[in-house]
Amino acid sequence: MAGYQISFELEGEKQLSRRLRMVADSVQDMRPAFKKVSAKLKNTFEDDVFMSEGSVIGARWEPLSPAYRKWKAHNYPGRGILQRTGRMQRGFRSTYGKDYSEISNKVDYFKYHQSRTPRSRGLPRRPMMRLHFIQREEVQKIIQKHISDSIKKV
Repeated sequence: MAGYQISFELEGEKQLSRRLRMVADSVQDMRPAFKKVSAKLKNTFEDDVFMSEGSVIGARWEPLSPAYRKWKAHNYPGRGILQRTGRMQRGFRSTYGKDYSEISNKVDYFKYHQSRTPRSRGLPRRPMMRLHFIQREEVQKIIQKHISDSIKKV
């Protein structure tokens, strides 16, 4: 939101001009909205994506190879795709400020599953962070509500 400006020129409407400036000022700090956005997306990425194996973000993960599926069932029974230890699933972090929201995963091997880089060892791409239309709509609603609520307060 940083760097945007609302400007207008209306003859004889100083009161409206002041009100519109107040509205613009009231939405400069988007922290409340970005706090909700961060929490919502972090929850989606660490829970819903793993439970749906990527479907919830429109990127269904490839199944495990037959040999690896057999090995994993023996050594880690009941664990889903990308859930051998649970470390990556628990590795999501969120931060936010007045003009940003950031979700990250600091587990070192996360990047190999998320990356679009061509594969040389047969490791399929299994993205965990992606905004599908469902998530975009949720984020948009949170931001619209914040702006609407801010306008009502002015």
